Amino acid sequence: MSYLPIKKLFGSPRRISIFLFVLVLLGIQGYISIKSGSVLFLDAPRCTPKVDRNLTFGINLPVDNRPPIITELASAMRHSWKAYTNYAWGMDEVKVISRVGTHWMDASLTMIDSLDTLWIFNMTEEFNRCRDWITTQVNFDVDRDNSNVFESTIRLLGGLLSAFHLSGENVFLEKAKLIGSKLIVAFNSPSGLPYTNINFQTLHASLPSNGRIVALSEVATLQLEFNELAMLLQNASIAVSLSVIIEA
Repeated sequence: MSYLPIKKLFGSPRRISIFLFVLVLLGIQGYISIKSGSVLFLDAPRCTPKVDRNLTFGINLPVDNRPPIITELASAMRHSWKAYTNYAWGMDEVKVISRVGTHWMDASLTMIDSLDTLWIFNMTEEFNRCRDWITTQVNFDVDRDNSNVFESTIRLLGGLLSAFHLSGENVFLEKAKLIGSKLIVAFNSPSGLPYTNINFQTLHASLPSNGRIVALSEVATLQLEFNELAMLLQNASIAVSLSVIIEA
């Protein structure tokens, strides 16, 4: 594999020097901002679009006027959801061949992870049934040491935040606050980078049994959901915990 010389990419040595100078300045500015605590992500970015709660991608159009791909996707969603409700309702996932549910974290993973999709596909009855179940049955208090922080963040916290923005129902924000308060404990590590697993009941966080390492992809992606939670709750302590990830 061949690579273009730096000179060909940027032109004259003067341009190279300017580029490197600007790069160093940006690095210094970012470092100072984090150290001074000025980067707390409590203000929504100016470019953040408003949530369109009527977003359905044409699912409400008559079948003849609806793009074929939308009809196919809606059919696939209803088929998949029927399997979950019939064989694994309230459980984390469904094994499609054996037709049984799984109890990985006992947190209704598939249900919460599907809330925004149910809303977009106008499956109102199914969405409301999930809301009622989550309101009364989901408390994130299972005594199990292998609840994965990454999966819980993107599927549970992310799913609840999405449902809150789309529906405007506070129960989803309250549940997001609950799971967020438990997951943030994983950031209490010597390095500040979150542990891999957490026990939702005891709040004991741990690394995987096969080593003392964390995956960069898992650690870095947690910013999205926790930044949003910090802004919604105006919780500076969450934002400060995230600054460690950015600094690292």
